[in-house]
Amino acid sequence: MSIVKTNSKSAGKKWFRLRLAILLIILAAVAIFQIPNRYGEASWVPFYQRIRGRNTISGVVDKIRGKVMERLRPDMQRSGLDALTGKVALICLKEEKILEAWLKPQNGNWTLLKSYKFTGSSGGEGPKLKEGDQQIPEGVYRIEYLNPNSLFYLSMKIDYPNAFDRQKAGADGRTELGNNIFIHGSNATIGCIPVGNQNIEEVFFLVAENGIGNAKVILAPYDMRREQKNPVLSGISWSDELYRSIRAELEKFSAKP
Repeated sequence: MSIVKTNSKSAGKKWFRLRLAILLIILAAVAIFQIPNRYGEASWVPFYQRIRGRNTISGVVDKIRGKVMERLRPDMQRSGLDALTGKVALICLKEEKILEAWLKPQNGNWTLLKSYKFTGSSGGEGPKLKEGDQQIPEGVYRIEYLNPNSLFYLSMKIDYPNAFDRQKAGADGRTELGNNIFIHGSNATIGCIPVGNQNIEEVFFLVAENGIGNAKVILAPYDMRREQKNPVLSGISWSDELYRSIRAELEKFSAKP
């Protein structure tokens, strides 16, 4: 009788260890599939999108690669760029309604690749303060993810509100700051930056090829490299701090000739 009980306990322990091992494997797999890839999406997303018959970032990049490279080749030659690899900076100038795409090759300098006109705009001078104010934000941002299935053809999500925005909102007592600020195709906007479908292909491709971790976005009220004065904004006590940070970033990029 004791032998039977011993064997039963041993089998129970083995079954418990097996179930625990399976559970740990499943949890590890789930964690791995949540790790963002170079495009900023969880690793499971491309598989899910393929199953649903939707576009994936890699699929879009492969599809547009040929025509984008053909269009950008003259700009690369003019800029002295041999390849489209390196760090990426997208400078959005609200007053001029221009998006500048800059590239910094490894062991190279920041080089202006191409400028794009906004195809729409909303709001005016000054940062975004609350949801529904239709303002394009102002500040230094990063790209959270790329969207190959945007309602506006292709898009990239800007991380507004960032830490600076949240800190100043807390000090001001502001809530409901809004979100969902994108650079995208088409021409509609209520706080986003539209550049048209052909242009967003090039910008999307440039960021996708180099990874969102190598890209930053500078949103400025106007080209502060050409004009040293700061905007005067009523009711905002921290505007000088904001514009100092924007100007410090813009100084890394030579003004256009």
